[in-house]
Amino acid sequence: MKNLKKLLFVSLFFILNACFNHADDITIYRSGKIELVSTIEISDKEADKDQVNEEIEKKIAQLKKEGWYVSYKWKKKSKPYKIIFTASNNIDKIHEYQVETEGDTPSGIYIYKKFSDKQYVVTFDLLSDANNRILNLSRNSLPLYRVNDDGKLEFTRNIKSEKKYYVVLD
Repeated sequence: MKNLKKLLFVSLFFILNACFNHADDITIYRSGKIELVSTIEISDKEADKDQVNEEIEKKIAQLKKEGWYVSYKWKKKSKPYKIIFTASNNIDKIHEYQVETEGDTPSGIYIYKKFSDKQYVVTFDLLSDANNRILNLSRNSLPLYRVNDDGKLEFTRNIKSEKKYYVVLD
């Protein structure tokens, strides 16, 4: 029975991760607040609403452990399901949590280095769990900077997973 539960959980994990479209909008404010708005559309015919709800609650519990304030609403309660998540946290609180837990980050936003209270290097490991996932930096966000091939910092609004970006809160 225990193995059957594990198999069911693993199957559900792959169902939910393989059969959805996911778009994230990230906003980084001067105060250090990071806001993440995620729109998820689950198209799998096998997933029922209770299974989806269970997975949502697990993910929310993980994010709350890291200090995120999370809310969500169902935009479409019939198949294909559509859910919008809103989560916010502070870049410094995310960094503190990662120091305490030696790098754990349920949000996928990793503070690679903290230079000061105003300067950070971050990575966004948000794209690793889905083929159909888009990550956008919102218009209201502070810009991100990357080191170009010449070794100079350049402004960028295009976010790619697992690349290092400099955030300056000024």
